[in-house]
Order: sequence, then C-alpha cells, then structure tokens
Amino acid sequence: MSVESTAQDAGIAVAPDGRPPMHRHLVAKSSLDTAFEEQRRIALVLGADSAEIGQVIGSFIDGLDERTTSIRIRHPQENALAAFAEINRAIGFDPKDLTLSDLQNVLTLFLEYQCNHRHRTVLCIEKADQQSKWLLDCISRLTRSTGASQIGRSLMVILSGANCLNDILRNTAFDGLRKEAGTPIRLGPMSIFETREFMNRICATMGHGDIQDLFDFDAVERLHNLSGGTPSAIAKLLRECLAIVGKNGAGTASRQIVSAAARNLRADLALDASIVAPRPVLVPSVAEPRRRLLIQCPNKPPREFILKPGRFMIGRSATADLCLPSPKVSRRHALLIVTADLVQVLDLGSVNGVCVGTERITEFEVDPGSVLRLADCTLEFSVD
Repeated sequence: MSVESTAQDAGIAVAPDGRPPMHRHLVAKSSLDTAFEEQRRIALVLGADSAEIGQVIGSFIDGLDERTTSIRIRHPQENALAAFAEINRAIGFDPKDLTLSDLQNVLTLFLEYQCNHRHRTVLCIEKADQQSKWLLDCISRLTRSTGASQIGRSLMVILSGANCLNDILRNTAFDGLRKEAGTPIRLGPMSIFETREFMNRICATMGHGDIQDLFDFDAVERLHNLSGGTPSAIAKLLRECLAIVGKNGAGTASRQIVSAAARNLRADLALDASIVAPRPVLVPSVAEPRRRLLIQCPNKPPREFILKPGRFMIGRSATADLCLPSPKVSRRHALLIVTADLVQVLDLGSVNGVCVGTERITEFEVDPGSVLRLADCTLEFSVD
C-alpha cells in the first residue's frame, strides 16, 4: 500500500500534489495503533499544539473498527458532573438528574457490557494538563479498579496535552497512570525543513504558489524561530505575513514583515506565548478585596485559604486542591468555583453532603459570612 493511500485511510489530509502529511503525524498515529493492538491500558500523547494532537487522535479514532466505542473529552470541563455527563452522552445515556455516583456507575456497567461482548472502549481525555486534579484522580481510580479484570484489557485511556502534563503526573498520587503509560508519544516541534514544507502546503491550498516567490529565504528562518516550530503558530504567522504583503504591496515577505506580523498577533493574543511579549507599562492598580475561607477540622488548628479565580476540588483525597483531613469527608466532596464576581460551591455526590445552616444543598452561591459544613469540617467565607 502506498504512503498516500495510508494517509488517506487514516483520515489525514493529503496535499494537492499527492504528498503525504507530516511524518511525525504518521509516527504518532502508528504509536497509538501499536498501543491499541498490544492492549495497553494507558497512552500518553504530549506536544506543544493541542490542535495538532487532536488531529492525530482524530485520525487514530477514525481508523478504529465498529466494535470499538470512542469517548472524547476535548475541552477542560466545568466540574465532575459535567465531565461524567459528557462521557455518558457519548455512550448513549441521558445524564439528566443523575448524581456523580450514578454517572460513574453507569460508565462501569457500560464497560462491563463492552467486555462481555468482546468490544473495546477508548476514552480520550484531551488537554489533560488543563483539567482539574479530580479528573485525573478519577481516571487513576478507574484504571486501578479495573486492572485485575477483563474490563481492564478492553479499556484504553489516552491522556493528551502540553508537555507539562508529564510533570503533573509525577505527583505520587498518579504513579499508576505514569508507570502504565510508559514512554510518552511526543509531537515535537517541526524542523526548519518541515516548516518550509508546511508553509508550502498552506500556500498551495490558498492558491498563492511556492513560498520561494512569497518569502525571502531568511524570512522563513525568522518565521520558524518565532513560531517555535508549532504548526498553529506557523499558520497564523504565515497568513498575517501574506495579509501585510497584500496591504503594503510588497513583493515578498521580509524578516521585518515577519516580525511585524508577530507583533500584530501578539497584540491580539492570537500567537503562542513562546514569542516573548514586550514588557508592559506598569500602572497603579486599585487593591481588590481579599476573599478567603477559614477552615476548621476536628483536632486540627484553623487554617486560611485565599480564594483566587479558578476551580478547586475539596475533599479528603491528597490530590484535592483543598484537602480536609477527616474520615467523614468524601475523597471528592465538593467543587468550589471562584470567578471575579461570585463564589459557588457544588456538592459532588458526597456521602455526608454540604450544608449551609441546617439545609443540605447541591449548589449554593456563597456570600460573605456564609458557613459551609462538609461533614464535621466547617468553611467560613469572608471578604476584607
């Protein structure tokens, strides 16, 4: 079989001249294929460009047979309920009115069904470096609980994201995930030769001809260095350069035009942070009110937790963002959502619940002075 037909069968776009896609795409997909054939339980895919990783995973999924169900979590999820609701939708269940525990049980039953019918399941958690720790903790527990059974061999988990995901998994709580994943599949930056080829293909697709007629030789090198060899940054810079050339009526893009294109995209926050932005002018800022939680657990001294915008998992687990060391607190008890305007708490289906006063709540918008009770621990919210 020719390389071209292999690429087409994989669902990867072939250039107008019939040449195959970037070699490292095929290598990464081939590594995923091998991991699947060898029934590895976890594969780790790392790279600097999430869109590129998504394309490789998409081509891998497109090549799976009809006996394999694929589940893709493509974006960071709002909370545990949202993530497992998305998983349940993918396997054909309506998550409406189901608790987190119910959703997890449905997934387990589905995996048992797949295994009993000799079908397989691929669960892809993309941008895993941007997910909260609770999701990686859930995946870790899922792989541990199914490891000794036939279900373990019918399930493959793909964790993908930026290179920093490898460092995140060095947390001792994720030892099992890291060891089973083994050597990561890496999509490294393009070489300058690959950058030129990639630019040529974009130009051909846009009907602009060869880059030799569009870019000075050293301008291509400048574009490669500024983009860090990342495909999405290369494409953005290339299009911005062509726009500047068209607007100014210049014959070709020079190094100066490439630099101007980078500045334009950087100003619009459209270019990767690998391009160092100019130092901003410092202006006096008005001090914002400080929001905090006063935490009290049995037989422990009080402690303070400063609230900044973000999502924080609260629970007994060592992987929780806010750990409450009490046996009555669930491992993943509640989720705290903090924005610039408000603070919300969401019960994650805990055994002993979240109470405000005498009322047990599932969702609650926290006001200054509110006291949350999670089992035998209290969290008092204040603003100063």
